[in-house]
Amino acid sequence: GYFIRARVYLGQEKYSEAIVELTRALKYITKDDQHPKYRLHWWRATAYHHLQDYDKAIEDYKKAYSLIKNQDNELISDILIQCANVYDTKKDHKNELKIFALMLKHNNKDQMALAGLARLNLVAERYEEAVQYSNINEQCDPRYEGIYLYRMQAYSALGKKEAAIDD
Repeated sequence: GYFIRARVYLGQEKYSEAIVELTRALKYITKDDQHPKYRLHWWRATAYHHLQDYDKAIEDYKKAYSLIKNQDNELISDILIQCANVYDTKKDHKNELKIFALMLKHNNKDQMALAGLARLNLVAERYEEAVQYSNINEQCDPRYEGIYLYRMQAYSALGKKEAAIDD
């Protein structure tokens, strides 16, 4: 019941109420419950993120990751990219970089992580490295649009206007 109420509150963007219900659900959840514990932490982290309580969001994203790290890679990536987004909001690029490395540990072709590394290199004005990460990303799947956005910005900063236009 707490889980369902939390889901409704999340849908209504009533994040404080959702946090209360998710905290209650975590108190009573068992191994036999339909909804795994990591999902409750993940959703609560999302609610904290919306409320700009970044430290609690990070804590719950990390807890969700610890509960799922030996399971589904796609969900791991989803949880970790949201955690990286919190670090980006906090301008904590050192920890954001650690999250991207962790994502690549689970999947060395994780396109969100590779795009994140390209973006971080742009922020640090390491444009050649941004191009390199974008090139690696393009080899994984050329349909991922983040490749071209960050590589275009890097080429532009390097004065390579034709390459930027191509991207």
